[in-house]
Amino acid sequence: MLDKVVSGSIALAIVVLVFAWASITTELQLQAAEFMNAVYAFQVLAEFDEGAFTRGDANYVLLTLNRGRIDVWKRNYTVHISVLVEGVEQTSLEYRLTTVIPSYRGGWLVSTPEAWYRGSSDAVTSSSVVLVVYAEVKDGPRVFISPRIRVADLGLVEGVERVMLVNVYIPVLEVGESGGSNPYRVYLETSEIEVETVEVDVDGREAWVSVEVNGNVLETARRECDKLLLTVITSRILFGVRGV
Repeated sequence: MLDKVVSGSIALAIVVLVFAWASITTELQLQAAEFMNAVYAFQVLAEFDEGAFTRGDANYVLLTLNRGRIDVWKRNYTVHISVLVEGVEQTSLEYRLTTVIPSYRGGWLVSTPEAWYRGSSDAVTSSSVVLVVYAEVKDGPRVFISPRIRVADLGLVEGVERVMLVNVYIPVLEVGESGGSNPYRVYLETSEIEVETVEVDVDGREAWVSVEVNGNVLETARRECDKLLLTVITSRILFGVRGV
């Protein structure tokens, strides 16, 4: 009789363990699939580089969330822009900004290596990519959308005078509306554009622009010119989540 009880208990324990293993395996697969769907959705959402500097433009993706959640953190950064002539700073501009950093936080069974899916870790770039997407473990597995500064060296315009043109694009993410239920429409919408233009007389000497963002520096090519025209475009972009 005792042998039958022991055998029955062992069999029951094996059934429970197999069921638990199968449940955890299934849950892991569901969480991993949702995390990768969020990675893909964020990459599609971030393909908004041109629209990010056109007022009224918007981009959105649909995302179903059952295991994870959307969080919004804040980050401060300082942009220092200098116009140099023969190595001497002639004009400088400084912007102290706060941007939100949206993220999808995956389920408790998921992990992720640090990976850059769009763009790179450079805080300032000459690339056209101003919204980067990356993943890392930070209070759980997360995939982030983060803005970065773009410096566009447009070269020389030859005419009566030689004019060097440089544009600096500064995207800032802000919180938009939030609400509704699954599936969600996650969106970016450009709400405001500010343009500041600075003209510096160079008188045929060598000039260039240096942009520093939180310790990262990017310099344009050095050219002899008569004037340097610097244009700074700051864009405020709403990030929102609403039910379809």
